[in-house]
Amino acid sequence: MLSAMVCTLLPGVFGALLQGILFLGACGALALKRSFDDGSRSLLSFLADSSKQVWGAGWVHVLNIGLALAFQERIGGGDACDWYWINIVVDCTLGVLVEFALLSVCLQLLVMIVGDAAAEEFRGGHYYECDGDLAKVRFRWSRYVKQVALWLAVVTGMKLAISFLMVTFRKGFLGLAELCIGGLTDQWKLPAVMVLTPFCMNSLQFWLVDGIIRKGGGGESEGASVLRPAKAEVVPQGPASSLESLDER
Repeated sequence: MLSAMVCTLLPGVFGALLQGILFLGACGALALKRSFDDGSRSLLSFLADSSKQVWGAGWVHVLNIGLALAFQERIGGGDACDWYWINIVVDCTLGVLVEFALLSVCLQLLVMIVGDAAAEEFRGGHYYECDGDLAKVRFRWSRYVKQVALWLAVVTGMKLAISFLMVTFRKGFLGLAELCIGGLTDQWKLPAVMVLTPFCMNSLQFWLVDGIIRKGGGGESEGASVLRPAKAEVVPQGPASSLESLDER
C-alpha cells in the first residue's frame, strides 16, 4: 500500500523534482527531433506541433494516474506502480497505432460533415493562411486551437480503447509488469516507473507521433497548405524554392 501511495501521490519536493525531470526529458526528445527535420517546417510550426503533444501527454499522464488507482482498487492484482507502468508502455506502443487510426477516421468524418475547406483547419501542421498573396501569410491561432481540441479527443479515445484492452487481458499485462519491474525494491521502483519508463517510452512516442500530427494523418505539406486559398479550390503548387522562402516567413 505504501508503494501505491508513493507512486501515485508523489508528495513534496521529491515528487515535483521527478515530474520536472520527466518534462525536461520530453522537451529534449522534441528538440532532438527538430534537429532531424528536413527544414520544411518553420520554428513556429514546429513549436505548435510539439505543444500539441505536450498537451496530450499531460492529459494522458493525469488519466494514467487515475486509471492506475482505479484498476488497483476494482480489478485487483498488482499495485498502482504496476498499472501505471502498463499504461505507459501500452500507450506509447499500441496506443500510437490507435491514435493514428482515430485521427484518420476523425478527419474523414469532419470532411463529410463540414466539407473539405472547413476540415482542413483541423488537419495537423496546417496553421497558415493567405488569400493568394504570399506577402500576407499569417499564422491562424484558431486553427491551432481546433487541432489541439481534436488531438485531445483522439488521445482520450485512445485511452478508452487501451483501458478496455487492459481490462480484458489484465492477467497477461500484469505478468509482463511482474517480469519487468516485479524484482525492483520500493526505492528503485518509483524512479523506474515514474521517470525512467515514461522518459524512454514518451521519447519514442513523441518521435513517432510528430510525424502523424505534423501532416494530420497523411495530408499535404505545410507550404502547399498555405497556397490553398480560403475557398475550396486548390491552387497548383509552385516551385520548391517558393515554398521554402514562404516557410521562412
